[in-house]
Amino acid sequence: MDATNTTVVTVIGQIGALLGGATIGYISTLAGRRLTMMTACLIGGALVPAYIFTRSLRIIAPVFFEQFFVGGVWGPYV
Repeated sequence: MDATNTTVVTVIGQIGALLGGATIGYISTLAGRRLTMMTACLIGGALVPAYIFTRSLRIIAPVFFEQFFVGGVWGPYV
């Protein structure tokens, strides 16, 4: 990918992390911090193959959701 596409993918990933931290952090107040963090880790782990093996701009969705759940793991700490 060229520099522009790399920038787009990075920005989409950061937006996913921001939204994931806020969303899953809020959900953790309702469902409990441990359960929410374990669930986010499991779903994020299941997304790793899609995140690793995609080589074109189709990587935007896996990057968003992977960063959503990674940010979500850190969300309950804030």
